[in-house]
Amino acid sequence: MKKLFSGSRGSSESEDSAQLEVLPQSEIASLLPVPQFELATHNLARLLRERLETRGPAHVKLAIVGPAGSYAQEIVARWAEQEGHQVVQPPEVERLLRPAGDNDSLELENPSMRFWESMPQVSSGVLVIPHLERFFLRHHAGLDLLRQFTQWVWQAPCRVVVGCDSWAWAYLTQAIQIHSVFSPPIAMRAFDPHALMEWFQLIESRERPFLYRDSEEELFPPVETEAAGDSNGKRSAGRLTIERKTEELLEKIAVIARGNPGVACAIWGRLLCTKAQEAECEQSARHPMPVRVRALADLQRPILPPKSSTREAIVLHTLLLHRGLQPDIILQLVPFPPSKAIETLASLEAAQLIELQDGFWRVTLLAYPAVRSALKADGLLVDDF
Repeated sequence: MKKLFSGSRGSSESEDSAQLEVLPQSEIASLLPVPQFELATHNLARLLRERLETRGPAHVKLAIVGPAGSYAQEIVARWAEQEGHQVVQPPEVERLLRPAGDNDSLELENPSMRFWESMPQVSSGVLVIPHLERFFLRHHAGLDLLRQFTQWVWQAPCRVVVGCDSWAWAYLTQAIQIHSVFSPPIAMRAFDPHALMEWFQLIESRERPFLYRDSEEELFPPVETEAAGDSNGKRSAGRLTIERKTEELLEKIAVIARGNPGVACAIWGRLLCTKAQEAECEQSARHPMPVRVRALADLQRPILPPKSSTREAIVLHTLLLHRGLQPDIILQLVPFPPSKAIETLASLEAAQLIELQDGFWRVTLLAYPAVRSALKADGLLVDDF
């Protein structure tokens, strides 16, 4: 298990780094930027309004696609609620394991709505499926529901909008050619360094300054007064230097995260720490304790090495294709005994590559870039993001 965990660190750490203490997870949560769902939902509504109204209902089949950490499906769900559209909830996961003959009379969670063929009631509106990845399993019976869906949606008289995890979309495109019944998928905009800067400046707990690990420079300094700059509003040389340093850090984070805001947020959280002496000063003087930000070179990130076993790759790939799975379900989807699956899950969790969250095993956002790269190198199907 130890071989699964490694990272990019220098051969030695500075004395200042050795004095840094990791913040507790409960404290880190208040120092992370909050997703701007209201703004994102507004932007999606503006984009979809034109597409939903410019063509006839039978021709509007739209998909919004993104990986975990992009918040794509959450935004689709909020948009559907805001607009009052009919939302289809996924069936219980156990039902997806039944053969097709047992699913013929399957009802969705809404008792007033039977299956796909029973949905002409929304012919004048929009049918929304925020989490299409919850309608299938990579199992001999697990694709029946979406096979029926592709046949139905092709002729559906209503407008259809789905949200789907990008890994699930890649798999469904290959397995059942789901892309053939939808317009080219809409992707959430990747976060570049400028977008990250704007987002991180919205951190609520700004009464605590963010300082570089070995200096008193603030990453997000307050707005300068006219006296600090000049009468023309030009920023001082010192401020420009600090801003450039912060931009360089965020640029590196954006590259590692591949523009994924959730991954960038996870990396940021692991950089946050404090100095013991500053914590003591806060207790004695009651001043806000500064948050120290380590260099990326000091960050230890979980990676999957090239020599990891086939079982580990299969488990990670299966979790990504489904955007996470319940413990009992994944045991039924992998091609080896439950005892081996449990052993593999335990080793991946110990390596911080996966975590059990809200009853689902998921690849951690911090490990996601490395896991994606490793699976791609192994020749396995990956998403386009």
